[in-house]
Amino acid sequence: YSEGVASALEKGRWGFVDRAGRWALTPRWRACAEFSQGLAAAKGESRWGFIDRAGRWSIPATFSDAMSFSEGLAAVLRVPDAPIPLKGGKPKGAQE
Repeated sequence: YSEGVASALEKGRWGFVDRAGRWALTPRWRACAEFSQGLAAAKGESRWGFIDRAGRWSIPATFSDAMSFSEGLAAVLRVPDAPIPLKGGKPKGAQE
């Protein structure tokens, strides 16, 4: 348990249960990490973001991967959805 809840899996979706085993947040995420500093990394349909204790997106799900907060920081991976257009081996519009 972290911050009074633990992640739990039901029918392929993750949610959080309290110490009594009741759903604090019903399963709706594809994956999640434990709560830390009031937020938990959670994966929506395809991207990661951070939810609060009410299950609302505090930081929208726009990341390819995310880790829990520690000392006010969280590691995230952001990979673009589409390749960067290149012109002559440099990003299009880059200064010569």
